[in-house]
Amino acid sequence: SVVALRPGLLVSDELRPAERLGLALARPICPLLPASLRPVRVEDVAACMIDAARAEEPPKIIVSAAMHGRANRSSVLQSGVSS
Repeated sequence: SVVALRPGLLVSDELRPAERLGLALARPICPLLPASLRPVRVEDVAACMIDAARAEEPPKIIVSAAMHGRANRSSVLQSGVSS
């Protein structure tokens, strides 16, 4: 099955100059932005990928708003178990 992930601006330890600028400009207004426009941590995107790969019937598309905080809720990433 194919799942499309559509994150917005990705937040990681390694940012290119334009991403760093975009994040610096977005950070003060993030609480005011809809979840679909907020930056997403790469760990949250990874957790969505793992959850979708293991799901019986994964969604076709996972949008940015559904990814926020996903790494904190993913039992796979918290336990450190990989397969």
